[in-house]
Amino acid sequence: MPAVTRPAQSSRRVAPLVEQVRSAISLRQPVTAPKVACTWEDEFWRIRRIYEENPAFGAEEGEGGERVLRLTHLCSDPDWEAINWAPDGLVFEIGVPATYPEELSPPPVMLNVGPARLPERFRQLVPCLFGEVAARAPANNNVYRALQHVDRNLTMLWLKLQAATERVEKERRAELQAEREKIRQQELAAEQAQKRAATWSDEDQRLLEAAIEEFGNEPDFKRRWNLVAQRVGGGHTAKSCAERYRLCRDFALGKVERLELVGNRGDEAEAASSATSTVVWSAEHVRRQGIEVRLLGLQLEGFSTLLLETLRLQVVCGRCKKPSDIFAECDSTKVSSAEHPCSVCRQKLELRVAPRICHGGSTAIAHVLGMNCHPVQYLRSNFVATCGECAKDVNINDAGPGHRRRGDCPGCFTKVNICIEGDELLGPGVAHWRQVAADENDKMNSRRQLKDARQTESKSGIKAGQPLPNNGACKHYSKSFRWLRFPCCGKAFPCVDCHDEQMDHVHEWATRMLCGACSHEQPYSKDKCQRCGATQTRPKSTFWEGGEGCRNKATMSKNDSHKYKGMNKTVPQPKSGVKKRAGGK
Repeated sequence: MPAVTRPAQSSRRVAPLVEQVRSAISLRQPVTAPKVACTWEDEFWRIRRIYEENPAFGAEEGEGGERVLRLTHLCSDPDWEAINWAPDGLVFEIGVPATYPEELSPPPVMLNVGPARLPERFRQLVPCLFGEVAARAPANNNVYRALQHVDRNLTMLWLKLQAATERVEKERRAELQAEREKIRQQELAAEQAQKRAATWSDEDQRLLEAAIEEFGNEPDFKRRWNLVAQRVGGGHTAKSCAERYRLCRDFALGKVERLELVGNRGDEAEAASSATSTVVWSAEHVRRQGIEVRLLGLQLEGFSTLLLETLRLQVVCGRCKKPSDIFAECDSTKVSSAEHPCSVCRQKLELRVAPRICHGGSTAIAHVLGMNCHPVQYLRSNFVATCGECAKDVNINDAGPGHRRRGDCPGCFTKVNICIEGDELLGPGVAHWRQVAADENDKMNSRRQLKDARQTESKSGIKAGQPLPNNGACKHYSKSFRWLRFPCCGKAFPCVDCHDEQMDHVHEWATRMLCGACSHEQPYSKDKCQRCGATQTRPKSTFWEGGEGCRNKATMSKNDSHKYKGMNKTVPQPKSGVKKRAGGK
């Protein structure tokens, strides 16, 4: 069929008609964009919906119109350990300017972070985290968005600060260990020098003093001691003469308490034993490197001085971190030492004590230095008190915090009184190792509680291989066939409600359970028993339970929202009047 061409007149007739239709139709006016800015009242309403359940929530307005917002924030991060870090939440005080949320208004600031027991560095950085978002965000919803940012980054900030603190503590312990190793090397070197110098006789000592006085003006160090060794003779070298001079100098300065002379140079065994008996560690070393032990609230009436006779301390092993008790017998103010093997790893724990004379103006009783151990707690010890009238010594046994004693002096019958209110250990690392000892004691108490609980259960008839009473069910949960082992007390109960009703403390999250069919103890899980294969709960459920329960909507409980979910959803239907393609296909 030939193509049909329309005449040009028809097109000229249609054009005016189209123009008339366009002019008759009114054009649609554009809709104005919604206003994105909000007022402080709108933002405060959003914040109040989240924090109004907290009793500390509130806002105060000052005379100039500025506001102070107080709220208690509970971190929503699942990694935030609220029980250990902030059990009652974080208390924020936020200052909002009077002109907020105008364009040129200064941003809101976080004024204070509580509680006060939080680490100081953490309390300083949380306001910086808040201000980082409040300063760069647009002039609306600044406080709300800044609180969201703080909530997302609280856990990471805490963990970073904790890692930095542990790193600093580790470096400090390494420095302390290096310093102790250096002192040990100095002790070994001094002991070796003492052994080499132990064969000096009175004649050799006199010749050495004369030679040092004669050649003391020699400027060359090596030549001077070579001349001294030649003048002394008797097989002594320049090095042995220098070591003997250094040892005599330390004795004169009080760094070495005893200097022995051996008359017979040929008796090597006697010289070695004399060198070994020499005390190298002085009170100055122990006071500089050790820990000071003080008595708090000490009152001495009738007594002039107080001196240690037996010191008892609790120490923590540096290898296995187990606490042990060790005591040292003291001899006046001389440095004494005590050794005791660790009860767990059998490492030798050594304690060096430098006693001090305690009186009314000085409450320090001793300085202690631990080798392979760390002192953490003062225990009741024995003292010798001197009467202020007749200077007679009086023994005072088991004196510690809370000790009070009144009596008469056995020599002059003067009224005497002694009172001790507390004790204190001052030194590097005492707080850290005291916390380590407390943690180890908690672990030991937990093991002891678990052992006692199992013994009590065994006496009440609960044995492995036999079912629990009522197959583990209780009045609160009749379809739960297991008992839960609570770590707070080590005891097993059918449920948390039974625990709270029978115990005087709130339950902690249980991590272990006992099968109701065979009483086999195993880690907590929703699976069947590892030993007998019995189910721990009702096998059939009528609820969705995250997809693990009932998935059939016909048998699903009407109280479950998944039963009627998606029933009102529209489903597209195919069109009925579709024309067939050409060719009848």
